[in-house]
Amino acid sequence: MLRLLKRSENPCSQDYELVNHSFFIRMFALGVNLSIGVPLVRVGMVVLGSLLGILILKEGFNARYLLGFLLSAFGLYLVMTTK
Repeated sequence: MLRLLKRSENPCSQDYELVNHSFFIRMFALGVNLSIGVPLVRVGMVVLGSLLGILILKEGFNARYLLGFLLSAFGLYLVMTTK
């Protein structure tokens, strides 16, 4: 039977949280606006993880994946350039 891991039992989750929190602490120490910083870190970590999966783990890549990547990048662009 498949057993779901609690957050504290999953070592990958702990690594992700450590990196994520490190980026948050560094950005906000520099005075970045919350409305820009939070989406940048959240979407940026997903995009980075996806790219590492494709390049290192040789995961599949298709048009749907490319569309999601482009929409994420465009969303980050809109958040960062809107005043």
